[in-house]
Amino acid sequence: MSRTKKLGWIVLACAITLLGTPPPAALADDAYDAANGAHGHGPGQDAAPPSPDTVSGIWTAIDAEVARLEVTVKSGELSKVHSVAFEIRDLVRALPAKFATLPDAKQKLLGGLVTRVDEHAANLDRYGDSNNAEATRAELDALKSRLGYIRKLYPESLSEAG
Repeated sequence: MSRTKKLGWIVLACAITLLGTPPPAALADDAYDAANGAHGHGPGQDAAPPSPDTVSGIWTAIDAEVARLEVTVKSGELSKVHSVAFEIRDLVRALPAKFATLPDAKQKLLGGLVTRVDEHAANLDRYGDSNNAEATRAELDALKSRLGYIRKLYPESLSEAG
């Protein structure tokens, strides 16, 4: 097992331990698909995972899922990308409600960024399903960049408030 893969699994294990329970996407893909209908992906077909209670908790879960997505892509298991990508999407969708005191201008910006994360998740699903490793990696990089920008909207000192 490569060092990067081991690190990814360690990060995931730590995040799961911190959250207390594994996220629904930790189920086997078949069980996830059965629980969420059809193939478990596509707009409106997958159930929203339980969301942590704080902004910092959501970011911890997002970081764990991004690490899991990186391992999935690096290992070439592109058919499994959709469940992780949609889990990240759902966690990001929970951010605005968890920190409603964010200034109006930042809330509006956040709304647009959440929509872009939805698009990244859909693209990751499409590229993974078509086994397009290069496009999947590029989309993952774009998603990580977008998440970094969203994170800047939440100053660390304020993130505990939500």
